[in-house]
Amino acid sequence: MPNKKTLREKIIQRVMTISGVEAFLLWDTYGYPVEMTIEIANEII
Repeated sequence: MPNKKTLREKIIQRVMTISGVEAFLLWDTYGYPVEMTIEIANEII
């Protein structure tokens, strides 16, 4: 059974992950460039 710290880290990682599908939807729906999505995601981490 994972300890609380490990579980918390996994939850945070899951929440802070942007999938390729989500990046595509941002581009397809709003015209938001995938490159900017990646750049901003990397700044948050």
